[in-house]
Amino acid sequence: PGPRGSSRDLGQFMPGIFRPQKPLDKQPQTTISTNDSRAMVPAKHYGDFLKRSKTLRRIHAQPDPHYLPAVRAILLDPNDPLSALAASVMVRLGGSEAEAALIAAMKDARYFVRQEVLGALITMRARQAATICLDRVQNDPHYAVRGVAAVGLGTLQEKSAVPILRRVLQNDKHSVQFSAAWGLGLLHEKTGLAA
Repeated sequence: PGPRGSSRDLGQFMPGIFRPQKPLDKQPQTTISTNDSRAMVPAKHYGDFLKRSKTLRRIHAQPDPHYLPAVRAILLDPNDPLSALAASVMVRLGGSEAEAALIAAMKDARYFVRQEVLGALITMRARQAATICLDRVQNDPHYAVRGVAAVGLGTLQEKSAVPILRRVLQNDKHSVQFSAAWGLGLLHEKTGLAA
């Protein structure tokens, strides 16, 4: 038996990443939770999902620009549960083509993909990362993306963002306020932290 009590529990192989949504019993399972509870995979496609996931992780470990078109296709597919993982692979592949694909992926309707893509753009220090962060910290509908954008502005040392981060610090959700304070701290902006 694995750490969660069942040898069939996929969590024993990769804790916290692949977990069945419900305990395995006599009823056939229709979906399996992936690394994100919002991305579900039909059970009949789980084997394919697992192979593709392992392949993306191998590309991440040993980046090869030859795989850029395939990773871009996964990233830009609005129904692919591996889009968020593909964003982190794009960082490792690097280059202007990867940057362009990540910018295009910011239009994804799924907030967790936008969150990962924005983090990837910040990590790459993409030319447009600061502009995208400035837009997203004010206009993204999901607080998690706004939070990543707020910290990203501090990471990118975008001094023009101080007034915006001060406004976010006073008017947004608590988690975004925390991120705005963190961003201001990264900018060494002491007057914003007193707010």
